[in-house]
Amino acid sequence: MTLRSENNINPTPLPLKKNRETVVLLHGYALGRWAMWPLSWWLKWRGFDTVVWSYWSLSLPIAVHGDRFAQYLKKLEDAGLSYSIVAHSMGSIITRVALMQGSFSGLRRVVFLAPPNHGLPIARLAPWILKRFSPPLRELSDASDSYVNSLPQASCKSTNGTDIGVIAAKYDLIIPIASTRLDGSETYTALPATHNSLLISITAAKCVDSFLAYGKFH
Repeated sequence: MTLRSENNINPTPLPLKKNRETVVLLHGYALGRWAMWPLSWWLKWRGFDTVVWSYWSLSLPIAVHGDRFAQYLKKLEDAGLSYSIVAHSMGSIITRVALMQGSFSGLRRVVFLAPPNHGLPIARLAPWILKRFSPPLRELSDASDSYVNSLPQASCKSTNGTDIGVIAAKYDLIIPIASTRLDGSETYTALPATHNSLLISITAAKCVDSFLAYGKFH
């Protein structure tokens, strides 16, 4: 079975098989699909089918990406596929927005890597000219009235009955560890890594693999 990606960057045929679970990966702000390739290769080696859902992270509001990602997930639902999501940084917020838009019975587990669930100081302190031309930068602010802080803090588990795991980076200079927590119902761990080195960390890859397989970090 082949589906076509419904994102806004070079849609490509995506081979998805019903006899194996699919893992949908999302990158973060100012990155591209290439950022998720190391983790994608690891998961393929571990027996998963993988899809990297990419998007223009700099120029469109998070809600737009969330709507498009929700549409993509509904196509997976219509195809009767079992799938999980692994999202890095802003990709985690896009996932949260998408999952607010309905029930997704095919979704098994979600892993967030360094998610800015309560925003980040660097976005609040960025020059206004950057925030004007890059809406996500403004929306990811740690200000109390920012877009990300207006989202319900109920986890994906309570919304869709889905297991959710969060992997934070202890040496993250972009997103404070305290900002990565949701409402406390998620499975949580912090690894000795930086914001982007989580994506190439063997330890992080093993944690993701473990959570997808067993619903906990080993």
